[in-house]
Amino acid sequence: MNGLQVVKRVRYPTLSDGGKFYPATTLAAIQDEGTRLSVLLSQAHAVSSRAPGELEILLDRSLTTDDHRGLSGGITSLRVTSQNFKLLIEQQNRPHWEEEDVHLLIPSLKSHHLSSRLNHPLVVMVSEPQLDVNAVERYVKLPLTTPCDVHVVSLRPLQHSVASSGRFDYALVLHKPAAELQHTNQSLTDYTKLTVTSIFPAINITKISKYSISFMNELEQISNFSTLNITAMDIVAYKISV
Repeated sequence: MNGLQVVKRVRYPTLSDGGKFYPATTLAAIQDEGTRLSVLLSQAHAVSSRAPGELEILLDRSLTTDDHRGLSGGITSLRVTSQNFKLLIEQQNRPHWEEEDVHLLIPSLKSHHLSSRLNHPLVVMVSEPQLDVNAVERYVKLPLTTPCDVHVVSLRPLQHSVASSGRFDYALVLHKPAAELQHTNQSLTDYTKLTVTSIFPAINITKISKYSISFMNELEQISNFSTLNITAMDIVAYKISV
């Protein structure tokens, strides 16, 4: 639906073919009582399941005639684009899955990991003309450790960081997605407990504060040894001073 939740759709035979397609941002899946087939997307597509066991994804579409909405003609200048997908087949045990009164489909932890790799690849950019291999190695091996069910949305320096005083401020945004427990043998809960020292075991942190997502309002100051509780589907932001 929005990259955070997946809405269940029901097939209605009375709808036209165009009415059976729905937008999918990161994931589309079909399932029965024993198997779930997921297609992980690198960009948004129109997706439909017009027959049992069938999943159709529109890679592109074009108009051949005027739609009377400002185009004044069809679209003929199509461009070649690169699109990546991942297929994931998972076994599950849901004998009464058709009777479940749930409007959201919760992906598994493995599905979240594959989607994160597909949509958030590691990109290293070096501004110097000569490539500093040691600098790139230090960046890739950043001492950042988080639990398997917590996603690092952003870790960036803040513009108002004062380098002359020897203090640098960084913005850290964490997200805990909701994961289906039936597809994993790991012990997962609705909330995750972690400490600042466990996230940055090799960095001397002088101050950490919890902020709003926009980093405009400081909510509370946190001790380095305090426990950070992140509930499922929650996005939290912290400012870290080192």
